[in-house]
Amino acid sequence: MTVASYFVSVVVPLANDGDVLEPFVEELLGTLRAGWMNYEVLLVDDGSRDETRAAAGRLLAKHECLRYLRLSRRFGPEVALLAGMDNVIGDVVVVLQPESDPPALLPKFVETA
Repeated sequence: MTVASYFVSVVVPLANDGDVLEPFVEELLGTLRAGWMNYEVLLVDDGSRDETRAAAGRLLAKHECLRYLRLSRRFGPEVALLAGMDNVIGDVVVVLQPESDPPALLPKFVETA
């Protein structure tokens, strides 16, 4: 795949995803690095009550392209998604959910967009 120069934003709504967040983000970043020069990942925490916040903190300390937005309480997936969409800057925006969307599908999603 040729590395694209347009900016890709990935919104990741989170709801008690602490157990899967770190491997998901590591795989996602590998996919992004392989395909794009400019990208960001916005983790939107919808009031998680597990280890999601701690896992996000560890990832933020390791990677510059990550941002974390924590909602003040649980509002539901639609509000988390809208909060993420309102806070990204990409030419193309893709939403991936850690529990169901494999990062390997990102190139196909971006191509479709």
